[in-house]
Amino acid sequence: MTFTLTRFSRYLPMAIAILMLSLIFTNTAMASESGKPELPTVSEQLEEFKIRLQLTPEQISQIEPLLTESRQQRTNILKKYGLGSGVRKNLSFSDKRDLAKDLRRVRDENTQDMAKILNKEQFAEFETIQEEQREAFRKAMKNRI
Repeated sequence: MTFTLTRFSRYLPMAIAILMLSLIFTNTAMASESGKPELPTVSEQLEEFKIRLQLTPEQISQIEPLLTESRQQRTNILKKYGLGSGVRKNLSFSDKRDLAKDLRRVRDENTQDMAKILNKEQFAEFETIQEEQREAFRKAMKNRI
C-alpha cells in the first residue's frame, strides 16, 4: 500500500498539471456551436477585466498588450503540439506533461506581469477570475469527452 501511494504521489503533480490545461488557459473556456471549448477574444477578456477590476485607462493600456502576447504564446504552444483550431490530436503522456508545463509558464509570466499593474484588491479579483476561467475550461473539457 505504501509503495502504491508513494508511486501515485510521484505522478500527482503531473496529473494536476495536465488537468490544469486551463488553465491551462487563463481565459474563460466557452463551448462554441460545434461544442468545442473556445477562448474568449482579447477584447472580450479585456472588457471583463475593465468591469470586474475597475481598471484605469492607464492600466487598460498596459494590460491589453499583455493579453495579446499571452494569447499568441498559448496559440503557438498549442500549434507546437498539433492542437488548436478545432484540431484534436492524441498526445502521449510525456507530450501532455510538456504541454501543461509550457502553458503554465506562460500563465505564470502573465500573472506576474498583472501583479505589477494591479493593486492588491484588483489582483485578488484577478485571481478569482482566473479560477473561474479554469473551472469553466475544465467543465467544457469534461463535456467534450
